[in-house]
Amino acid sequence: MTRCHLLGGIILCSASLLWAQNEQPGAHAALLEWVRTEKVISQEAADWQSEQAVLEDMVKVLEIESAQLEKQMAAVEATIANSTAKTEALATREAAIQTEISELAAAFPAWETEALATVNSWPAPLRAEVDSLTTLEAPADSKLDWLARAPSWLQVLQQADQLNRQVTLGVDTFTTADGSEWQVREIFFGFAGGFWTTADGGQGGVLIPAPEGWTRESNAAAAELAADMIAIAESRRPSVYLEGPVKVD
Repeated sequence: MTRCHLLGGIILCSASLLWAQNEQPGAHAALLEWVRTEKVISQEAADWQSEQAVLEDMVKVLEIESAQLEKQMAAVEATIANSTAKTEALATREAAIQTEISELAAAFPAWETEALATVNSWPAPLRAEVDSLTTLEAPADSKLDWLARAPSWLQVLQQADQLNRQVTLGVDTFTTADGSEWQVREIFFGFAGGFWTTADGGQGGVLIPAPEGWTRESNAAAAELAADMIAIAESRRPSVYLEGPVKVD
């Protein structure tokens, strides 16, 4: 019995050693695989941390860029809104101007008719200025034609205002009752009146404004006075105090 037990123990011990020898390569391989796996996991964790840091930096950059884009978009939207407002204001102003132009063009014909009726009451130099404006000679058939006449009238009215504030000299041709033509020199005191004289001073008189046109009256005393005043105005003689039959207010 004892030998049997001993023999059984030796057999079991031999079997255990044989099993351990057979299992050792597999365990070693498993251990190596576990180490390799841990290294891979550790490397992947490190790589992930690096990538996470990069992603976080990218997110921050994108957030900054997004904020800048929002700011730029807000500026663009404000510019567009401002531009739209200006465009609308310009459109409104243009519509108002067109309305004003239409109203002016509609009122201009009646006003010009009245203005032309007063031209005859202006001194001869100013009437000649009106006659020289070709813009007023052409007939006006449209709104633009009437508006084209406005600057000419503005020029004439400015000259009329200036002439009314100063002494003006002129030259004209006077036809007498017997058909003779005299070249006469004239001096106008604004729209108040004036004097005239022939070149030789033998004839002269006063100029009297009237709605139908200025009238020329002969006056021997005024002829000499006119010659003196014209000479003074042309700086051909020194200024002196002269009594005149016409008072200028």
